[in-house]
Amino acid sequence: MVTTTVLTKDAIDVSEFKRNPLKALKNAVDGQIAVLSQNRPIGYFVGPDVFARLHKALDLLEDLEDALLSERRSQQQKRRALDLDVDGLGKL
Repeated sequence: MVTTTVLTKDAIDVSEFKRNPLKALKNAVDGQIAVLSQNRPIGYFVGPDVFARLHKALDLLEDLEDALLSERRSQQQKRRALDLDVDGLGKL
C-alpha cells in the first residue's frame, strides 16, 4: 500500500470539484485545496492570493540562485588570479 501526503488542510474529490470549482475554492481553508482521485492528490487549486505569494517566493529563490552563482564565479576568478600571481612568483 502506497501512502500519499496531502499538502493542504482541505481536500475534495475530483467529481465534486468538477461540479463547482469556484465553490470549492471559496470554501477552502487558507485559499488552497487538494483535488483527489481515489484518495490521492491529482492537483492543487489555489486562489490568487496564494498564487501571488508562491510566485513571489519563486522570484526570491531565483534571485538567491543568481546571487550565489555570481558569488561562485567571483570566487573562481579570484582563485585564478591568485594562481597566476603564485605562478609568476616562481619566475623571479
